[in-house]
Amino acid sequence: MRLITMFLLLTLPLLAADYDTIWATNSKQLEGHRAAYFATATHTHLGLGDLKADGTVPLTADWDMGSFSIRALTLQSDVTTGTAPFTVASETRVTHLNADLLDDLDSAAFALSGHTHSGVYQPADADLTTWAGVTPSANGQSLVAAADYAAMRTLLDVPTAGHTHTIARTVTFTLDGSGSEIADNTAGWWVLPWAFTATRWTLLADVSGAIKIDVWVDTYANYPPDNGDTVTGGHEPEIAASGVKAQDTDISDWGDVTWASGSVVKVSVDSCTTITHAVLVIEGTSTE
Repeated sequence: MRLITMFLLLTLPLLAADYDTIWATNSKQLEGHRAAYFATATHTHLGLGDLKADGTVPLTADWDMGSFSIRALTLQSDVTTGTAPFTVASETRVTHLNADLLDDLDSAAFALSGHTHSGVYQPADADLTTWAGVTPSANGQSLVAAADYAAMRTLLDVPTAGHTHTIARTVTFTLDGSGSEIADNTAGWWVLPWAFTATRWTLLADVSGAIKIDVWVDTYANYPPDNGDTVTGGHEPEIAASGVKAQDTDISDWGDVTWASGSVVKVSVDSCTTITHAVLVIEGTSTE
């Protein structure tokens, strides 16, 4: 049995008196909408709505949580080897983070902070001559032979115990006539801060002329030195007539060339012609 209505489009063809379901009724529209307007009961969403553990609502782009935190009992990455499972922008240490490797090295590759080394290690003494009495056979060291130590000392220029250094020194005197010829008996003084052995002298003048200078040395207690304290033995530094310079590189003919630390050295002009400015440099060595 079926009911056919012939009403026009704007007239209801069928009315129901209550809201009970009319079973087995198949309509072309529901409240004016065709079926395509609605979603079916079994539909799914792609990337929309809440995430689901079963993956039925997956992410479709990167997820930036902003300043929020994600908390969970465990975090697991299933990315394969060759891709870092996570990246960190902060350099702040993560408390309680227990890693399996450090720079790709297992803990077995490192020594513990309280580790010790077997055997005895003894430093050599200051001049590399001994190992502070260590007996190699008793302590298991493989020490360099004594001959090799000597070679090392020579190569490294390591001094031995009680060593001394020879140092080049100069004692310089400037004699000036203030624009006039340097007067006889013009003098200069030096107090030696170290023991000194004289080896040579050089005398320079400002103009051509002649000058002879004696050198006197005495102790500070006997200051001032005088002519009786001469050390030149009659071989005074001298520029001969019409000269501007003179030098003696071997003064072994002097009476005394070894002067004690603290000695007073005095030079005195014996004679001078024309020269108005002169410099006497006595070279030598001291030992420390």
